[in-house]
Amino acid sequence: MITIKFKYGFIKFKDIWFPHKYSFRDLFGFTSYKGGNFKNCFGFFKEYKKSVRHDLTVSSDIIWNNIKKNTRYDINKGKQADLLTTFDTIGYMEFINLYNIFLEKKSLSLQPLNLNRLEKYKNNIKITSIFKDDTWLSIHVYLYTEQYAELLYSIVNIDIDHKLTGIANKLLHWNDILYYKNNGISIYDWGGLPMDDSLPGISKFKLSFGGQEVIYNIYYSPLYKFTFFIKRLKNVFN
Repeated sequence: MITIKFKYGFIKFKDIWFPHKYSFRDLFGFTSYKGGNFKNCFGFFKEYKKSVRHDLTVSSDIIWNNIKKNTRYDINKGKQADLLTTFDTIGYMEFINLYNIFLEKKSLSLQPLNLNRLEKYKNNIKITSIFKDDTWLSIHVYLYTEQYAELLYSIVNIDIDHKLTGIANKLLHWNDILYYKNNGISIYDWGGLPMDDSLPGISKFKLSFGGQEVIYNIYYSPLYKFTFFIKRLKNVFN
């Protein structure tokens, strides 16, 4: 279990990942339960999250053999391309700048990233990256706990040949999976899939690594849920 506490304005929020038990007191705060531990939480609003997860307690050979043939082929090509995988060599602000440039160049209607959205996770952020010589090709940002790693953000360098960055990105995902497995993590989560299958390319990519498609529950206290309503109103009138 890990508790992430953060503030937006004067409101203090609390995200509890893989809670051990339900607390009635949490019902009256700005609290969420994440990770899918519970089937029901009295008084909380339930939402469903769809994702892909790997069981990292099995052998690396089993994980490798479950990966689609074409994806394994690209990973092997990446291993032969003299690429360098690094861990925590890219700082928060460097990634934020690269991420926001990526959104702009791709014309993606996603919210720009800011420092607060990373710092709220305290010391539970890991940034992995892969390079060709001194040029970055792909970067991943994870939330991780003692047993769990979830992909939060992923970008590729769109100024580089897309075939090379595609291969590098697959190799980085594979190296990430091995890294977390070798460091005692038991669950690797790809960070979500659209519930309505509106992005089939992304879903196909994530599922090509052989993980299990899952749907699990997340819960929000009434006050936490109300802030979503306020945020939507703000977006409408801005």
